[in-house]
Amino acid sequence: MSVETPASQAPKWNQDAPLLLDVQRVAQLLGVSPRHVWRVVDSGHFPAPISMGGKLKRWSLQEVQDWIVDQAARRPKARLA
Repeated sequence: MSVETPASQAPKWNQDAPLLLDVQRVAQLLGVSPRHVWRVVDSGHFPAPISMGGKLKRWSLQEVQDWIVDQAARRPKARLA
């Protein structure tokens, strides 16, 4: 049996965004530098890009969005004093 998230609780994403993102776009989405994106990829804490041939690398928008949702779910709950 699978548990589905009601549509009203699912994250709302821009449906007009490109499906594949370059490192600049990924960095912009995360609010970090492109170099930091590569650091977290190299550390294994962020999805690896798709190789499009040669040095051309792109990330799946869906994978990046899923990673963001997963990271938000993992954060510790705030403690009230």
